Amino acid sequence: MDTDLLPSLAAFGARCAIIAGSGIRSALRARLLQSVPYSALKGWPRTNVPGHGSCLDVCDVAGVPTIVFSGRFHRYEGHPFETTVLPLQLIAQLGITSVVLTNAAGGLRTSFRCGDILLPEDVLDLTLAHRAMGHRFPIDSSWRSAVETMALHAGTRTVGGTLAQVLGPSYETRAEIRMLRRIGADAIGMSTVHEAQYAASIGIRPLIITTITNVASDTAAAEIDHAHVVEAAALAAQRINAVVECAVRLAT
Repeated sequence: MDTDLLPSLAAFGARCAIIAGSGIRSALRARLLQSVPYSALKGWPRTNVPGHGSCLDVCDVAGVPTIVFSGRFHRYEGHPFETTVLPLQLIAQLGITSVVLTNAAGGLRTSFRCGDILLPEDVLDLTLAHRAMGHRFPIDSSWRSAVETMALHAGTRTVGGTLAQVLGPSYETRAEIRMLRRIGADAIGMSTVHEAQYAASIGIRPLIITTITNVASDTAAAEIDHAHVVEAAALAAQRINAVVECAVRLAT
């Protein structure tokens, strides 16, 4: 990245960072103080997925100085692993030790409803391409439990479970849905798991906040596409924001 930007970003004194998934940046109730396009960061490509921005936002979230990455880089876009973790490397350079990883995912549990907020307790990497040996349990369980409790007291119920990541871009067949349930997955997405594993491996504690934007069925043949995912995230904006604010307040 352009090292001239590092001092000004560091001077902001951010205590937490957020990597925003599909349609989720627009859901955040954040006071924008400065925006840096990814194009100003040396070696950073643009994001190309609808619902993802392409900038680093310096924000006030619930009174907490926060760096928000509006948009992420995906393996399915052809990016190598090293590119997908660029935001986490910058977070480490800025001395930030807590990151909230938000994403949209398909629900595999039959009790899920569109708009549910999942706080994963564990992860399942089906890309088999992560680089975080020795960090099999990346989720900060104490932070996760505190967020779950605070959100509930504030009126937003969350659920637990296991988030699985596939390479994508894909929406699962009915046979794949049955297989994923049998191996222990409760939700399925195309990002985030390898980010949590990498964050833990470099000393950053991660928390994942997943919005269930569709419920996968192994009996119905309903069509789903990315536009639906972004729309569903927008409809759940109030609940997403409530949980993210709890996470940021409890990050330090």
